Amino acid sequence: MKENLNDKIKHVVVLMFENRSFDHILGDMPGVNGLFDNNGNLKEEIYNWTDPVTPSGIQQFPFPISPGILEQEYIPVDGNPSFNHDFTAMLTDLYGPNTTAVIDGQPQGNPTKTYPSTNSGFVNQNDFQTGGSSQFSVMSYFKWTSMKAFHTLASEFVVCDNWFCDMPGHTAPNRAFMHCATTGTLGIDDNDAVGGPNMVFRETIFEKLEAMGQTWKMYWPGSNLDTDWLNTNVANQRWTGSDPNQTNCTGVPLAQFCADVENSNLPFYSFIMCWNDLSTGDTSMHPQTPVEAGENLLAGVYNVLRSSPHWEDTLLVVNFDENGGMYDHVSPPGTTPPYPGAAPDYWPPNTEEYSFDYSILGVRIPVLLISPWLNNGIDSTELQNTSVLRYLQDLASPVQAVPPVSFLTQRDRFANSMQLVFDIYGRDSVRQDCIPSLETYKGYTYDEGICIPIIATDEQLAVPPISYLEKITKEYIGGLPGHADSGKPITRSFATVGEMRAYVEERRNAAKVYHKSGTGK
Repeated sequence: MKENLNDKIKHVVVLMFENRSFDHILGDMPGVNGLFDNNGNLKEEIYNWTDPVTPSGIQQFPFPISPGILEQEYIPVDGNPSFNHDFTAMLTDLYGPNTTAVIDGQPQGNPTKTYPSTNSGFVNQNDFQTGGSSQFSVMSYFKWTSMKAFHTLASEFVVCDNWFCDMPGHTAPNRAFMHCATTGTLGIDDNDAVGGPNMVFRETIFEKLEAMGQTWKMYWPGSNLDTDWLNTNVANQRWTGSDPNQTNCTGVPLAQFCADVENSNLPFYSFIMCWNDLSTGDTSMHPQTPVEAGENLLAGVYNVLRSSPHWEDTLLVVNFDENGGMYDHVSPPGTTPPYPGAAPDYWPPNTEEYSFDYSILGVRIPVLLISPWLNNGIDSTELQNTSVLRYLQDLASPVQAVPPVSFLTQRDRFANSMQLVFDIYGRDSVRQDCIPSLETYKGYTYDEGICIPIIATDEQLAVPPISYLEKITKEYIGGLPGHADSGKPITRSFATVGEMRAYVEERRNAAKVYHKSGTGK
C-alpha cells in the first residue's frame, strides 16, 4: 500500500473538537449507519430505559435539536455538570450497571441481560441531571442540514461512520491517545478534580515527526493547550512570535495559522486546539456551549484553506476527542492494546475496583476527511483517532524506509490508516467543484472568519469566566509542577477572564523554570 502514499498530500491539519458522538451530530444524515433505517424510520434498537435491567416500559428517543435550541432546552445550562463520561460511567453506558472492567474485550460484572443488549445505559447513567429532561438529552440529535458548517462539509466530502475514539472515557486519556497512542501516565481515569492531568512522559507524534525531518505546530484560539500536560520537550517548545517561520512549537495563535496558510508556510502537521475562553463564545462544541461558535471555527479553518495556495496539498481532518457521554448505538469493537500483555490499569489507582486492558475502542465520533483529492461519500472502514498517527508516520516516511518506521506504540502500529479512505474515494485529478466558502453564524466568535486577529479587549478580559470553562482550565493546568499550588486542587476562583489567564501563564512559567532547573524530567 506504500506506493499509494504519493506527493498529493504534503500537509495534514487536524481540528479536534470536544465531546460529541456520531449519532448526535450525524445520526440523521441519509446513508450513514445512524439512527434511521432506509425508510426513514427510527431503528428498533435506538432506545434506552431509565432502568436497563428491569425496564418498566419503552422510552424511545432521541429528541431532534437544532442550533440555538440545543443549549437552552436539552443540554445542561452553564453551571450544571456535563454528561458523566469518565471510564466508570462509560462502562455503564455501554454494558449496563455494575460493570467493573473490560478484559480481553469482554465486560466484567455486567448484568446478564440489558434492554437493549448493548449501549443500554446512557439514560440510566445520566439520570442525576436536574429537571428530568437532561437525562434524555443525552440521546438528542441534530436534524440533517441544521448545522451550517459540519453538515455542509459532510455532504461535500468524506464522512467516516465507523470511526471511534481510542478508549471509553473522557478528554485527557483520549487526547493522550491522539498525541501519544497511549494514555501514558494518565491511566484510564486520571483524576481531573485533584490537580488536573498528570504529565504524560511519553514520546509524542510531534517528536516522532520531528525526528523524521518533518515540522509541526499546535495552534490555539487562546484557551488550553494539550501540550501543557504532555512531556516537557513539547510543553516547553512555545511559540515566541519573534520569527514568523518558527516551527516545531506549541501555543501558536490561530491568526498565525491564517498567515501560515496564506504565505504557503504550513508545517507538515498542524493540530488546532478548540477552546476559547472569551465571552464571545467558546468554540469547542463542548455540550455546555453553543455549537454555533464551534461551527464558525470550522468554517473559518475551511474558508482559509479553501482560498489558499495550500488547498490542493492539504488534508483537513475534523474529529472529536470522545463522545462526552452522549448516546451512540454502535458497540465499540476490539482493538490492539498499546502494550499487549501489560497488566490492566486500575481505578482508583492501586485498587482493583475498576480495571481496563485497552482491548476495546471507545464510542463512535463524527469525523470528516476534507481534500480536493477525495470524492464525497460515506466511508465505513473501521478507523480511530490513532489512525491519524498511523497515516502521518506512513506519509512522513520514505517509501523504502530503513530502518522501518518504529511506531509510538502497538496501538498506532496496528490502527487502520486513513490511506484506506484514499484507496476508496481518492481521485487521479483534483476536484474543481468543492464549495468555495462556508456561511457563519452572526453574533458568535469568528463570525467574520478566523483571519481577523481576535485580540482580547479590556472589556472581554474584565468579565467573569464561564464557570465550566474555568473548571476545565483548572483541569488543564492543575498538573503542572513547580508552583505553590502544584499537587493540590486549585481552590481559588477568578473574578475575570484576565485574572484567570494571568494565573495560567503563572503556572506555565513556573513549570518551565522547574524543568529547566533539572528538578523534573
